[in-house]
Amino acid sequence: MLQGIGLDTTQIKRVTLAIGNSVKQSFKERSEKMTTREIERRTDFCFKEVLKFICDYEFALKEVERHLPTSLRLHLIGIEYQPSARLLDGHKPI
Repeated sequence: MLQGIGLDTTQIKRVTLAIGNSVKQSFKERSEKMTTREIERRTDFCFKEVLKFICDYEFALKEVERHLPTSLRLHLIGIEYQPSARLLDGHKPI
């Protein structure tokens, strides 16, 4: 799927690492026990966010890596992450 949006192998590795780090950090911050089901749920959410960041907001990988942990953190408390207008300036959200 990530190759389908134009990412090469190195970029896919960076995205995979960013997702893994975001999920791991979210458990640590919330002092929650990791379960397979919850790891999969958070990973799925992060994957969808990566696609949105890259395809809709045209974020560079560095921006994806920077904003993904915050997006997951907010999702876990029921708030949808919305990049600021200033951040999106120069990007063309679809």
